[in-house]
Amino acid sequence: MQEHIVCVTLSASPNYISASVDIKLICNLDESIENVANVTFRRNLDIIGSAKCSKLYRKYFHNYRRRNFGSCHFWDKFCCDYINNTVTWTYTPYTTPIIDETFYCEVNGDNGQDSNSTTVRPADAPETVVLSPSTEVYTRTEGGSISSITCSADCYPVCNFTWTYPDNRTLPRSYFNEYSLKKTHDGEYTCRAFNEIGYKEKSITVIVNYAPDNVHLSPNSTSLIVEENKHVSITCLANCRPQCEYRWTGQTNWSSSNKQFLIRYVKRANSGSYRCAARNGVGYEYSSYVLVTVHSRPTKVKSVAAKSTGSTTVSVAWIPDLSVVPKSNFTLHYKTRNDIFFTNMPFKEYDDHLTIYLLHVKSLIPSTEYVFKISSENYLGRTESKAVRCVTRAEPSASIRTDLVGGISLISIALLIIIITLVLVQSFQLLTHRSDTSIGGSRCISDGTTKTDRSTNIEESLYEITNLQLLNIGSSSEASQSNNETTQELSETPGDKLLRTSAGRNFTEKQHEHMRLTATGN
Repeated sequence: MQEHIVCVTLSASPNYISASVDIKLICNLDESIENVANVTFRRNLDIIGSAKCSKLYRKYFHNYRRRNFGSCHFWDKFCCDYINNTVTWTYTPYTTPIIDETFYCEVNGDNGQDSNSTTVRPADAPETVVLSPSTEVYTRTEGGSISSITCSADCYPVCNFTWTYPDNRTLPRSYFNEYSLKKTHDGEYTCRAFNEIGYKEKSITVIVNYAPDNVHLSPNSTSLIVEENKHVSITCLANCRPQCEYRWTGQTNWSSSNKQFLIRYVKRANSGSYRCAARNGVGYEYSSYVLVTVHSRPTKVKSVAAKSTGSTTVSVAWIPDLSVVPKSNFTLHYKTRNDIFFTNMPFKEYDDHLTIYLLHVKSLIPSTEYVFKISSENYLGRTESKAVRCVTRAEPSASIRTDLVGGISLISIALLIIIITLVLVQSFQLLTHRSDTSIGGSRCISDGTTKTDRSTNIEESLYEITNLQLLNIGSSSEASQSNNETTQELSETPGDKLLRTSAGRNFTEKQHEHMRLTATGN
């Protein structure tokens, strides 16, 4: 009596059908497949293949497709699994059907026939991805949030979902939410719905508005040196959303196109510190300062004055242009009018930054005309002033001390007075001597006599003058000498010319011989 096969089951893996995707049809028997003569597989009504797994078949065809007997492998087109009592057939469709497909497994064995079937749905990749809510652009301010966004799709087999962030992070979930947004959250977020057949994506854009950040200048330097009459260009860069407006030092208007600060043909007056300010609807920020220094060529010294301060010195003064950067080095050049080459005298700048510079030139030649000029120089160039001329003073005479001159003058005047006095005295003596000689001494004698009582002697009574005194200026010796000279003169003078008596009589020579003159000194 034959045994009846109680059950045959059929399964498909995968449980969908798609073009070029292998489907393994697995027919499972509830008895040993060694009793099965033939297993046939159909697609709808079409036979797609059959397998022979009986013991007899294996005995006579043991070398034929030996690998199809025993445990099955994924690469087997078909196989007979004696351990699990299964027969497997692999089917590869050329196209994806529009409607469901039904597959059959028919078993012919020693105990009779049986069959079973399974229906496979055509595969369906996701065609659209739906977001809920459907908003595609979300604008938030830094620190804000986005509530849950759900991603869904119609697909078979059932789709899986992921969200990809702007930084390429991927999270395996169908929803998206973000709290406390940062500027790094700004960007595009993509939802992907996918299955074994394919995938679809849909993205949203998250805009995170924030105040200007990282405001800096290009070139990124704290100082710039620019030659005069050249161009200077500085660019302000800022990370901000929404777009920033810009304004520079010294400006009043804001503009989104004002990122570049440009000065054409820069001048000295443009030297200074500059920075930019960036702003948007969220806030504002400043850049650091950049110091712009304009270097220029030296300017010609216009005001030069030279003055002789002595026979060998000249002072030269000039007004420097202190706006020149870098500072000019000044040199005084001088020579005589007839010299060919100049002598150079470098100038050392004052520490207190005076507005007038002064140099003293020494060891010059008195009463000589000199030519002076000032040169100013820095690394950009050199220039010279117009020449000025100056004549040194004449060489002065020897120096005289006024106090010494005054003393000498007083002494000289005193000596002069003494000399004049001596001369007058001498002159007076000479005049006196000459006067006495010319009149016989009568004037001086009369002034120097005194009357006395007449003598009782007859001879003596004849004389009116008994004592004669002579007055002299000088010493006693000079007086004695004069008296002697007078006595001598008187002795030689006739008596009738010298004296007269009271009766008017003239003395006789005999009487004259008895007259004596007595000289008295002072």
